[in-house]
Amino acid sequence: TLVSKTKYKRGQSVFCEGGRANYLYEIIRGNTKSYKLLSDGRCAVTGFPGPGDFIGVPVAKAYHTTVEALNETTTQRYSQDQIDQMVQISPAFAHKLLSISAREYSNAVDQMLLLGRKKPIERVASFLAKYIKQRTQNSEKKNVVVQLPMSRIDIADHLGLTQETVCRVLSKLKSDNFISFDHSNELVIKDLAALLVAAGFPSKSAH
Repeated sequence: TLVSKTKYKRGQSVFCEGGRANYLYEIIRGNTKSYKLLSDGRCAVTGFPGPGDFIGVPVAKAYHTTVEALNETTTQRYSQDQIDQMVQISPAFAHKLLSISAREYSNAVDQMLLLGRKKPIERVASFLAKYIKQRTQNSEKKNVVVQLPMSRIDIADHLGLTQETVCRVLSKLKSDNFISFDHSNELVIKDLAALLVAAGFPSKSAH
């Protein structure tokens, strides 16, 4: 099955909220943010899809979010006919589609808990712990370096906080020696177990 690859520059939209949902996209390279614009103009960031993630599952007539490239990004695009063909010939692809729905549901539940019940330091620590688990290998090791392609404002819009609060919490986590950072987009996780405790997780795993 022939699929179409497209490259996007930083700030370009892969698709927009309300646009006709004709395609499923797989992120091959790069990082994106998914967001909705609220009626008062505020931005609610729903997630940060990256390499290996599928976005824009065409289960409805229109896309329910806008997805924008945070850096140089390449996607692979599947039409509905191609999806149907892939499901028939590849059980692994069919399983992956099912896992997308399960993950989206899990992420929605986690986000409700995050915004509704957790304190600012728990929100930021939860976000870091989950992102590290998803985007790095050997995350249990000490001094794991993680690249954060999103801005502090993006993190704030994702966690329902102000940019100032996010910066203050990051400084607090740094002073407590849980993390360190010298550059705006690079963090070193010095103590993941302590970060999980700060996030409010009872065990050593970020959900």
